[in-house]
Amino acid sequence: MAWWLAWWLDRVRDVGYDQGLANTDLGYIATMVHTLEAARLLKLSLPFKGFRIAGEKHNPRVPYDPDFVRTRILPGTEFASMNSEACAVVVIVAATGMRPSEIVGLTAPRIKLDAAIPRVEIRPDLRQLKTVHSQRNIPLVGRALK
Repeated sequence: MAWWLAWWLDRVRDVGYDQGLANTDLGYIATMVHTLEAARLLKLSLPFKGFRIAGEKHNPRVPYDPDFVRTRILPGTEFASMNSEACAVVVIVAATGMRPSEIVGLTAPRIKLDAAIPRVEIRPDLRQLKTVHSQRNIPLVGRALK
């Protein structure tokens, strides 16, 4: 067994390092090695090709209780110590599910308040979107519209 494989497996087994994080880290290392190999700076076989640590667990995030969001987050009163822009970002995240980076990167032409259904359009204007499915229209209703 390659020394690097043994090191990662020991780290997962003995230290409790998450398999998903180990696989992500290995993916980063594999990308670097592959890039160097493609540039002909190394004369290596690609030792990481197809390698993944088995047993990866999916731990989905538990959503907030809807009542908690309605009574504590959406009114915005919990954020009195924050400036008004930061408070608005938190409220819009809670009301729409948009990512904070999508909110702060939103440009005026992408906000359609006069449309039949007021919305924001998430597009890769000045930045790359996180995923292919991130490009979408988000309706603005209730607190998000305000």
